[in-house]
Amino acid sequence: NRQVQQLQQENEGLKQSRDAGHRAMENTEAEREQFRAQLKEKSQEIMRLTAAVGEKEAEARTLEESVENLQSALEMFHHEREKEIQSRLSKSRAEMNLLRDQIEDGEIALDNERAAQAQLREEHQRTLQHKQKLIDVLEDNTQQLLQAMEQ
Repeated sequence: NRQVQQLQQENEGLKQSRDAGHRAMENTEAEREQFRAQLKEKSQEIMRLTAAVGEKEAEARTLEESVENLQSALEMFHHEREKEIQSRLSKSRAEMNLLRDQIEDGEIALDNERAAQAQLREEHQRTLQHKQKLIDVLEDNTQQLLQAMEQ
């Protein structure tokens, strides 16, 4: 009788562990949904950054055209103005490069996050399967013990 109680307690503990595993699976699903939302945000951020790069490229082209116009129209003012424009071009290019780097970093982070999520799901599934096997074995042992006690 004491063994039966002990097995029943172990069985209850494993069931609670299984239930906790199921709740963790549900939490993992919620995390996946959150991850999907983050992916959507990152995608929107990448599109925004890509648009910003396009704007910066257009700005750089406009500035280069301004340099050409100033060279022909304002020879005396040319030197100082060119320095200012070149500075702005350098800054715009640096910002463009920074935006490109941010896009690449975002894509790498998304890939890493996807891989980590996949690995987490696999580990969680293996753990649930192992716990289910333990519960099945414990239930079989309990049944055998109960049958033996009835005989």
